[in-house]
Amino acid sequence: MKFYKRLLSIALSAAMAAQLSFAAFAQNDITTEQTSDNSAEQTESVSAAQTNISTENQTGDSDDIITVELSPEQNDPSYWKNVRNLSLARSSTGTATISDAYGSANLIHNSKFDKYTKSYGIDVSQYQYTIDWNKVKNAGIDFAIIRLGYRGWGAAGTLATDPYFYQNINGAKKAGLKVGVYFYTQAITKAEVIQEAQYCISKLGGIELDLPIYYDIEAVYTGSSAVGRLDGAGLTSAQKTQNCKTFCQKIENSGYKPGVYSYTYYLNNNIDGPGLGNLYDLWLADYTTKTRYGGNYTTWQYTSSGQVDGIPARVDMNVRYSNPNAEKQVQNLHTSESTQNSITLSWDHVYRASGYRVYMKNSKGEYVFKKNAIANSCTITGLRTGGIYFFRVIPYYNSDGTTAFVSGKSKLGTFSATHTSGTVAAKGEGLQCTASTENSITISWSQAPYRCDGYQVVYYNVDTDNYEVLDNVAETTYTRTGYSPAAKRRFAIRPYYTYGGQTYYGLFSDSIIATSKPKGTTNVGVTGIDGTSAKVSWKNLGSGIVYDILVAENGKYVEKARSVTGSSYTIKNLLPMTDSKLKIRSVVLYKGVRYAFNYSPVINFTTKPTPPSEVKPGSVYSEDRTSVTWNSVANASKYQIYYCKEGEKDYKYYSDVSSSATSATLLYLEPNQRYSVKIRTVSNNIYSDFSEPVTVCTKP
Repeated sequence: MKFYKRLLSIALSAAMAAQLSFAAFAQNDITTEQTSDNSAEQTESVSAAQTNISTENQTGDSDDIITVELSPEQNDPSYWKNVRNLSLARSSTGTATISDAYGSANLIHNSKFDKYTKSYGIDVSQYQYTIDWNKVKNAGIDFAIIRLGYRGWGAAGTLATDPYFYQNINGAKKAGLKVGVYFYTQAITKAEVIQEAQYCISKLGGIELDLPIYYDIEAVYTGSSAVGRLDGAGLTSAQKTQNCKTFCQKIENSGYKPGVYSYTYYLNNNIDGPGLGNLYDLWLADYTTKTRYGGNYTTWQYTSSGQVDGIPARVDMNVRYSNPNAEKQVQNLHTSESTQNSITLSWDHVYRASGYRVYMKNSKGEYVFKKNAIANSCTITGLRTGGIYFFRVIPYYNSDGTTAFVSGKSKLGTFSATHTSGTVAAKGEGLQCTASTENSITISWSQAPYRCDGYQVVYYNVDTDNYEVLDNVAETTYTRTGYSPAAKRRFAIRPYYTYGGQTYYGLFSDSIIATSKPKGTTNVGVTGIDGTSAKVSWKNLGSGIVYDILVAENGKYVEKARSVTGSSYTIKNLLPMTDSKLKIRSVVLYKGVRYAFNYSPVINFTTKPTPPSEVKPGSVYSEDRTSVTWNSVANASKYQIYYCKEGEKDYKYYSDVSSSATSATLLYLEPNQRYSVKIRTVSNNIYSDFSEPVTVCTKP
């Protein structure tokens, strides 16, 4: 149990540890920052003689288990590296800039970076206290890598967030610095590595980063020995390297760019630094003016003793190298097409990129991988109608010329800026004309089922042969006024919603034709009434308008005629001797579609009785008389007989006969004379039309 034995070194008070550590680091400042080829691991290798702290149990029993309580600060693996800043803190009112911060003007860069863009930045944690980020920006600092948190180096391995993390990242972003973050690991299993990655993703909560999430893997020293839980776990270099890859792959799949941080000795001896540098952004710590590290790296932390205006403590200084070709950011990310359930993204091609990885923010605010794309566009499907989505795209590079993305082989470039897009809103449904007057049209439609802030109402302009916008409304009804009677208009609507100052429209509804009412049907009258028909007339309202005629004979209206033109119509097949009601409505016809309006006032009328049928000469036949017969008529009160001599035009009334009679004899006629006879039915003093005349005669 050697790991627990090492904990003896922190049994001293925090004050004594801080004091001793400061002495060790102060001595180290003299030896490392004046010698160009000393490295960071030498800075951290302070001898037990210098600190007067023995890491051996005083009894010499190396197997004893010693329980030591760690304060929250002491459990922080960065604590022992930074306690010297407690004594080296300076006023934030200084005027130091990046040009006079330690070593920045004297750095000797590797010749492979001759054509690279160089930017200077800092990395900070709680040990830099409250930072004036505007002063930092004005001091010439381009970027900041901010500690997100750590796993405690004690046996429990508790996860913790840097207490200044949110203050720092918000302040740096607000001041206009590019930002990345790092997490100090003490994970000793794959499960703990994944837990650390998820912890970072959760704490970021979708905060956008310009630089990677770095996995800070290094030894924890309280004296001359490495005492962290990772240091005592006995993991091989290959196992620790795999932990780095697992973390980076998890971060990569969340939509952030991963990276690895460590110092020269650790990269060369404890993990496969060169191999990791070929896959991910490698952040090298080497406190010298000229690093001799042979692997790939993109950022170099060259001192821990920088002084920057706005920071009341010593601060790590860094230089970042950007290849203008290999690390180009995806530009002009935009939506080229969207439907109700898909969004097609496009962007400018990145020079030498093998392909692209597309990420989308989920409901938890985390970016998740969605799709690889070889060309500079892709379509994301399975989206929700009327949904807002956030996308980022990052290029990747394969050194062997292949295009497929392979985790652990393909190297990522730089994420695009976030692009906000939306799927098409729902289609307009249920559009209909619900009311109209002679001067207005009212249309209504169904409420959109998804996100909807309002509806755009359009109409078809026959003069321009195009749809034109009438209005945007929040309700599901719209009334347009100012029309003339019987005006026809074609309407359509579509839902829309807005987000971030942009409007997203849905699909147009099926169009409808609506019309204002024609002037009311007037001058309606009924004439020519007989037993089974009647003639109705009205004032014609003009071309394009037809009429429906409805008649109620037994209390229920029945359509007797439909789409009648003109100004009159004879209704047939009516019931005789019936009190009836009649009404007419005008209808506008437009491209085969009917638009009916209100009915005219009701007209009351009564049909006549049916005239007798089958009127024939009877059997009585003499010099002064003749006879006729007929079929009886239901509900008749009586019959009236009229006659005239053949050749005469005026019929004369002869007599009434009872309703039960079906024959009659005409008396006192002239001999040898032909007569014309016709009969009509009388019912409740209503007279039917006359029957067809029949010819009868007397004997000579």
